[in-house]
Amino acid sequence: MVEGRTVGLFAETLVPQDAFDRIKDRPGVKEAFGERESINLVVTSMGDVRDEHDLLMMFLEQSPPGKGRPRTEKWRGNVQYRPYTADGPVQETGKELRAVTIFELQHLVQAANQKNRHVILMARQCGICGRTRAEALRPLLTNPQLKVFSTLVMDAATARDLLK
Repeated sequence: MVEGRTVGLFAETLVPQDAFDRIKDRPGVKEAFGERESINLVVTSMGDVRDEHDLLMMFLEQSPPGKGRPRTEKWRGNVQYRPYTADGPVQETGKELRAVTIFELQHLVQAANQKNRHVILMARQCGICGRTRAEALRPLLTNPQLKVFSTLVMDAATARDLLK
């Protein structure tokens, strides 16, 4: 029998980067961050910033102009709403908006490389338009700074696009 427990994270979806450290100390948030190193299984998914249905991009586009929307020209995708370029994780600064997540991409890379810790990444087509995640997935497969998974699950269409 496998025993487990879950950790809740009670925070806003997006916050300015310069407020993130203060938010991590709030009740309902600090407890989750306190458990980060004891979490041994993370199941997550990814998005493609060029997909009009990508939730991170939808959240950012709905934020008021001038309210900290980060630049996205080089962004390729996101994992747990943490964006990355082909070169590595994006680091927001100042008033730029970022997702409140327990794990940064570098934490997922570390966890995926530890014995007895697992990060399962699901890379599936967009459920609305069918766009594959192949182009957004490619940096996660080729850049060691972005190998955020110990197990990768993908749909056949994404796999075929990767092989082209």
